[in-house]
Amino acid sequence: MKRKVIGIAVALVAMAMITVVSVNRIGGRSHTQASTNAPASGPGANLEPDGNATGVPAEPAVHRALPTKAANDERIQIGDKLWDPKTQEEADWLHRNGYPSWEQAQLYNGTGSPQDLPEDLRARSAADVVLAEKVARTNRAYRDQAIAVIQSAADQGSIYALETFARIFESENGPGIQSEAYYRAAVMRGNWGAGLHSDPRLNARDRYFADVRAFEIMQNMNRRRAAAGLPPLGRDVRHGLDDAIELIQTDPGS
Repeated sequence: MKRKVIGIAVALVAMAMITVVSVNRIGGRSHTQASTNAPASGPGANLEPDGNATGVPAEPAVHRALPTKAANDERIQIGDKLWDPKTQEEADWLHRNGYPSWEQAQLYNGTGSPQDLPEDLRARSAADVVLAEKVARTNRAYRDQAIAVIQSAADQGSIYALETFARIFESENGPGIQSEAYYRAAVMRGNWGAGLHSDPRLNARDRYFADVRAFEIMQNMNRRRAAAGLPPLGRDVRHGLDDAIELIQTDPGS
């Protein structure tokens, strides 16, 4: 039993490390250390970067074939070099929730410009989110347009887009309420592993604000979806939860 628990722990840690390494490859995640105090605005302020979003597209999925790539490059396969899913269930979850495949991530590896963003600012592929993150980080003049693209993907159901927002805020302001709130929104959508990004330096007040903000993010997305005639976003639980629960139950420190 002890050997099995150790095996589960190793597997879960490996899953977390793959996630961290993968987003570093895509977005060049910042390691800037900054104050974890709340931003000037309170938890009820409009911190969500969706004021310039163009609304929810009619299509609820972000995976549609790019004109420059074959359709099979859109779907994450077992053994994908970016996420290394071990089963079809893992690969399907990643694809379903807007995570880019290795091929999609490489489309804008060192290339891509604001002019490559969708003209209507609506994400039609996970590759659009990859590009938008790079633009938001490197070109302030086009930040609002890039944010609108990412927001459209989140409204369509992309958990990856929520995590992208968290990384952008973290790179701009350091770890804090805004980035924490988006990671928690990702957890609410079903990626229980996103909690591994939580900043332990946040105090109780900041954690409370982040929780409130996460609920506000979810509420705003579902309001936009309702206005577009779409159902509310549900929870799509990431593969491996049972192993995580077993680890917690057998951990003497839990």
